[in-house]
Amino acid sequence: MATISTPSQQSGHAVIAAIIDTATGWIGDQRLLSQGRCVDVLLDLYEASRDEFVQWCIAERLADIRFLNAVDGDEMRADLAVLAALTLPAVEP
Repeated sequence: MATISTPSQQSGHAVIAAIIDTATGWIGDQRLLSQGRCVDVLLDLYEASRDEFVQWCIAERLADIRFLNAVDGDEMRADLAVLAALTLPAVEP
């Protein structure tokens, strides 16, 4: 999986949504994920976000998985869901 580089002028909801969609597709229903790939996704999201609270949340998660060899798939899916809820505009029914 290639990471999505996001130059600062292209940051925004569309970039964050694309990163989350790509990561969700890669994760699928896997139980364990490569720590390196999870770090890449989180760093891409950190770069794409301009919200200090969201960046803090991502930094905390990066610290949590820093010394792991693998990340629980359910936890990463939950991380992405939380980040999506924090950054993407709500869709009204």
